Amino acid sequence: MGSRALFAVEDGQTCGYYWLQWGSPSYQVPNLATFIRYCRTRGIPPTVEVFEHFAQIYTDGQLPTEAVPPGWWAEDLTDAENRYQLVIGTGQPVRLLAETRRYPALGPRRWQQMYRTCGDAQLYLAAARARDQMAVEIRRMAARDPDLVGTRWMPVPGLQPVLAEAARFRRWAATAQDTTEDAVDPATAPRLPGGPAGR
Repeated sequence: MGSRALFAVEDGQTCGYYWLQWGSPSYQVPNLATFIRYCRTRGIPPTVEVFEHFAQIYTDGQLPTEAVPPGWWAEDLTDAENRYQLVIGTGQPVRLLAETRRYPALGPRRWQQMYRTCGDAQLYLAAARARDQMAVEIRRMAARDPDLVGTRWMPVPGLQPVLAEAARFRRWAATAQDTTEDAVDPATAPRLPGGPAGR
């Protein structure tokens, strides 16, 4: 079983809710950053519809394609271990809030913030840090058992491709940091309907 995740994607007109069985921040923050880069390099305004299309054409299983009712998010009754709020749309900076469930998962502080970004550059840097963390884990696994990394039966990425991806996200951030997408303070980011309980 993977690290289960809920997603809420809002574009100012509509909000889509999705479920993914394999949704740890090490994978999903870079995946969401790649979606935004896809839109920017093609001049496509990011919307919920575009997100759903990209999730279908992106590597199978890397982004969520299973739509779920809004109540799954608002009521916080699933066994999701991670959740992602992605706010997109024309004329506003991209905002991401990534959270991981605390254990025991009880009380008002049951969600721990992992990443909070506002603007393209911050999102790309968060993706780079997520890949840095993955590289740390790969080194630990390789130290325990080198045969685990890159094998078919346990498809952990190789270290060098992960480091290369981290460097690529940093290059993206360097070219995005002067754009208008980064002009808003994260503290002013609007909350999605049914946002994290107890916050």
